[in-house]
Amino acid sequence: MTINPIIEKPIPTEQEEQLKILFYLADTLGYSMDEYFYTFDSVHYERWVIAERLYPILEEEYELKNTVEISDKYRMEVIDEIIKTHF
Repeated sequence: MTINPIIEKPIPTEQEEQLKILFYLADTLGYSMDEYFYTFDSVHYERWVIAERLYPILEEEYELKNTVEISDKYRMEVIDEIIKTHF
């Protein structure tokens, strides 16, 4: 399984350098990026997979393109649901 970026946009130089290091490390260990994240960083891997599938749905539902705005709106929606359910 290959994970595609949620939104294709230029990566800031700082993040690009960090990604280069991760790609190098994964390649040196003989892993694909998916395998590397799943094996060594499963929490981030799971969040990445969820986001890859969830963000396009939320983007359409909220009619937003900015991932930060989508995250904030979804976070507030989840908090509201927790409060409704438990209080």
